[in-house]
Amino acid sequence: MSEMPEMSLEVQSVLGMVDAYLQWKDQNGEPRGYEKYHPSAWGHCLRLMQYQRYSERGYIPTPPDPHQAHICRVWGNGHGMHDRWREYFTDIGVLRGYWTCTNPLCKAFDDNGNYDNSSTIKDVIADPHTWLKDRRSYGRDNLQGAFKPDKCVCGWERFKYDEINVVNSELNFHGHADMILDYHSPQFDPEKYMRYVQNASWTLSDLPQNPVVVDMKSINHYDFQEVAKGNPDKHYLVQLTIYANLLNCSYGILIYENKNNQRVAPFKVEKNENTWWPRICQQALLMNQMVEVEDEEGNIHHLLPPPRYSSRDSKGCGYCPYKDTCHISEIWETDTFNEQRKDFYGELLDDHI
Repeated sequence: MSEMPEMSLEVQSVLGMVDAYLQWKDQNGEPRGYEKYHPSAWGHCLRLMQYQRYSERGYIPTPPDPHQAHICRVWGNGHGMHDRWREYFTDIGVLRGYWTCTNPLCKAFDDNGNYDNSSTIKDVIADPHTWLKDRRSYGRDNLQGAFKPDKCVCGWERFKYDEINVVNSELNFHGHADMILDYHSPQFDPEKYMRYVQNASWTLSDLPQNPVVVDMKSINHYDFQEVAKGNPDKHYLVQLTIYANLLNCSYGILIYENKNNQRVAPFKVEKNENTWWPRICQQALLMNQMVEVEDEEGNIHHLLPPPRYSSRDSKGCGYCPYKDTCHISEIWETDTFNEQRKDFYGELLDDHI
């Protein structure tokens, strides 16, 4: 294999500035916010999630957690893949979500479509924040969002898609679902596609009869080989279990896409209403109770769940920014360490960690 040619200083400077921008954005973008629990991380170590919550409250120091530029590009590649698949399902007519009118003068029209002639684009330029914030949005009053409107009240036909919120105040969950698909859409006309279906074992009656939630994952070629054997990551299955239950969907669909060739490995994820879901609810309620625990002397303690991993040398621990704090905890040396892990995580615990 030939060596990579040496880059000129000019080319290095162009790419180097992109890397600098990505790392600046990573360190200076809007904080993710850890006061609420994110369903997308629930299948990982919940001790980490509690550390993040305490760190945000100022109870413990926040360790630096910078990401290299190529990791930021990996994430960006995943976002692009999501946009592409949403376009597929939007064109088919089955995508539900939040749809914001992109007309900057949207609020100059009343609910009957009448235009206020006193408003002009100059007003938008003078106060863009207010005008853009007040554009009409559709679907936000529905748990499962809405289909893309044909046009806005203002007459505009172009919309910006936003992911559906996944929120439950009792469990303290807050996240966003990639997509909800509903094949009862009046915009869905399957017959025009059927002549292009070849060698299929399915029929139209096999399409979901009720809304389903979909989550997309881009994955490298090496990992895709394992997933394609029927071995999806358990933490993604946990994530979709939460989405399906909180969004009242029939089930979830997890779709991996190979970054090398765009082949897919899809999996149906049941709601697990009598197994995983009760465990998830129990964990969330306990985690919230642990945040402020008062002892008999009136002292407040901020408690932690047990680690998910069986060893400090586990791969999961290696990536954790709080590992130095966690690994000096006495829990790792207690005789009941594994019993505590199994009692807290139960059937959500992977056999190999």
